[in-house]
Amino acid sequence: MSSIDSLYLMNQRHTHSHDEHEEGEEACPSTSEYSGSINLRILSIFIILIASAIGVYLPIITSYYRKSAKHPIVKVIFFIARYFGQGVIFATAFIHLLFHANHALTSECLTGVWQEYPFAFAICMGAIFGVYLLELVTRHYVERFSGIDAGMHGHGHGHLNSNEILKKDHLKQHGINTYSYNEDDTNNKKLTEKQNDSVSDDISSKFEQFNELEKNDSDMDTLDESENTIKKMISYKNQLISVCILEFGVIFHSVFVGLTLGVAAGSEFKTLFCVLVFHQMFEGAAVGTRVVELGKNHMKAQNIFALMFSLTTPISIAIAVGVRHSLSMSSMTANIVTGVFDSISAGILIYNSFELLFMAFNEHRGNIKMKILAYLTTALGVAMMSLLGKWV
Repeated sequence: MSSIDSLYLMNQRHTHSHDEHEEGEEACPSTSEYSGSINLRILSIFIILIASAIGVYLPIITSYYRKSAKHPIVKVIFFIARYFGQGVIFATAFIHLLFHANHALTSECLTGVWQEYPFAFAICMGAIFGVYLLELVTRHYVERFSGIDAGMHGHGHGHLNSNEILKKDHLKQHGINTYSYNEDDTNNKKLTEKQNDSVSDDISSKFEQFNELEKNDSDMDTLDESENTIKKMISYKNQLISVCILEFGVIFHSVFVGLTLGVAAGSEFKTLFCVLVFHQMFEGAAVGTRVVELGKNHMKAQNIFALMFSLTTPISIAIAVGVRHSLSMSSMTANIVTGVFDSISAGILIYNSFELLFMAFNEHRGNIKMKILAYLTTALGVAMMSLLGKWV
């Protein structure tokens, strides 16, 4: 091969690599996509805030009136919000998060290892099992610190339930001492026959007093209330963990959606803005129905979660507008960050989605019509949110 041919080949390779570099830069431009319409972008902050608040607070408000026979329409609204929101979470996980995460992490400007392994799916799977482990551990310690272990297992002999422990505590309040088998055995060895008779008479009289107390409904109600209080406390803590996990996943998604809207190009911005109004409303309904499960006695916690969801996307839009000339959601760094966090959020929402679907088996027992109606409402939520995935 002549030296001229060698120089020609080297020039071709250099030109080819330069073209690939330029294509990579075009695929992931570092310049902002912002194209004006500042007034409309500022207006979008408030409209998205209103849409998010309507979506998340509607289930919370209707939950307080759904048990009233005077408000049957409220029951219908809550039912639709409950199961429609369940479907929204499901579709958001797969269509709005996992798909976009995979698209970001397989972008043409990401080379090397990013093109050799499906990182989006691996991160999503890791997030699912991470949430699973987190719930296993936290639920264990919630039950442990709430005294459930002590209530379910005796120390050495047999098993005790919470009713027996509550009754023991109640007996002590009325001056009746309770002993385990070993304690009775040890004491009997130390006592004389005369002392045994005295103790036996004393215990018999005390238990007669307790039998009289047992006839009093108010005392038995106290036992039931104590047991119900423990159950409600554990249920609240477990629900709080689930809501925190869900909120964590949704907020990450909302941040990137807001940043994208804040710097989107002209025609893309208008389409994205219109779609996001419905997106935030539907997603808000999904979050609201989970927040409601915390119970009426925890209004403060419900408001905190609802407010966090309502403000996240508008604040993100405001931040994007503030740095509109330097922020690019198509850059290499933005693709990696968005892809990783969307994958994590997808895993969290997938876990929550299937948790909700499995919970539905225990709802509307013996009423197949209501079960089918709940299924169709959930499917509608999946369909509507999936359709919005064409633009968001």
